[in-house]
Amino acid sequence: MNSRSLNARLGEVGVLVGVPGSWEPSKLARALGVVVEQRHDAKGEQYESIEYTSQMQELLLRLYRDGKL
Repeated sequence: MNSRSLNARLGEVGVLVGVPGSWEPSKLARALGVVVEQRHDAKGEQYESIEYTSQMQELLLRLYRDGKL
């Protein structure tokens, strides 16, 4: 699964809110350990990256394997 498909699924279940290209974690996702980090690309330009704690990654993987995501 690519990130575009995963983000769409995460949007459908309420982990992410927004639209493709402009996603952000929902309030619940933030409470469960999803954060937005400021990063810099190779040119030094700043962008935001959604990061998942290891516990949240495990939860999402379990949901995916159970067919709930």
